[in-house]
Amino acid sequence: MKMKKWILAGVVIAAAAAVFVFWNGRSEPLADYWVVQEQPFTQTVTASGKILAARKIEIKSEVSGTLSNFSLNVGDAVAEGQTLFSLDGSDVERSIQERQAALSAARARYRAVTEVSLPTAQETVIQLEAALEQLNKQLEDTNVLFESGAVAKTAVDDLEHQITLQLSKIASAKASANAYASGGASVSEAAAGVSQALEALETAKNQRQKYAVTAPFSGTVLERLREPGEYVQAGTTLVTLIDPSSYYAEIELEERKVGLIEIGQRVLVWPESYPSKAVEAEVSKILPKVEDATGTVKIQIKLASSADFLIENLSVQVEIVIRTLPAAIILPAQALWNAEASEVLVEQDGRVASKPVKLEAVGLSDYLVLEGLSVGEAVLDPASELAPGDEVILADGGGANTTAEDDKTGETP
Repeated sequence: MKMKKWILAGVVIAAAAAVFVFWNGRSEPLADYWVVQEQPFTQTVTASGKILAARKIEIKSEVSGTLSNFSLNVGDAVAEGQTLFSLDGSDVERSIQERQAALSAARARYRAVTEVSLPTAQETVIQLEAALEQLNKQLEDTNVLFESGAVAKTAVDDLEHQITLQLSKIASAKASANAYASGGASVSEAAAGVSQALEALETAKNQRQKYAVTAPFSGTVLERLREPGEYVQAGTTLVTLIDPSSYYAEIELEERKVGLIEIGQRVLVWPESYPSKAVEAEVSKILPKVEDATGTVKIQIKLASSADFLIENLSVQVEIVIRTLPAAIILPAQALWNAEASEVLVEQDGRVASKPVKLEAVGLSDYLVLEGLSVGEAVLDPASELAPGDEVILADGGGANTTAEDDKTGETP
């Protein structure tokens, strides 16, 4: 199917109503011949295929619950980040509230350690050290009195015992102060409690996010598989989302034609049901595998733009431009006099002559002339039953007066 006017190459056929007859061994002027002309030519490969999407995802529920918000319908457009559906999350909300309360309590304990217990312990150390200083002074005075015989030895022993007890109290108070200070056991324990409470709260919040599922990309709802109010288990598919901008065409091409295909070749794609709605495209990938069952190779085609009529699994026709020649000679198959030897009949100095030509099939009934013919030559119709050596006169107004097509497209057979 020709989708638009392509650059072609051609040979012009002239057909007239004159009938070839013989009289006295001489021929009447021959009107059935082609005048060789050059024309633009485009060679194509056509195939059928399907529209597929590179971005298509089944969105599933990560948790079990009742669908409480699910208003999307098939065909609805959604934006990236838009909420697709929600599940009843009352249990997780209660859990979040409980963990927020636990975090508040943990923070209060941390503040009590750093803002109350630590200053209190530090003040206790100061007071105990001051009392120790007083005891040491009393012991010094008592020793003087003892040496003078004013007091008994028991007074000295009693003060020394008090000093020993005081040192023990100071050591204990300093240990407490160190525990409440940065890096200490008590403050570390309180800080760990805060961290654990925060982690528990974040876990609950992350769990809550699973109850409201958003679109991972902008696209269209392809399927909706559940209804609001239904209870669904974790892992249940609820929506299939597709990105129309990621559509591409995939065709299966006969193995023998794959060598003609290259990445980047221009392609026209149109739906089988809408032949007039063609979109520009290009070959994007040639899959490196021959399908055993069909002997074909899959070719992926990237669409230059999206179109409203393109939908998932739409049957399409594609036309791949293999090459374009600005000036070429195209010979119809019926012009071959000897198909096996690739020979045609031409007029040379008033007589019929056979001429070998080098051809390449570019269609079901056309050949590209690679060698052997020149512009202006007359190729005789084999149906005229002329043979090499016969006299021939070309009729005026026959092939010489025919008009070539503006362009020609040849489909690779």
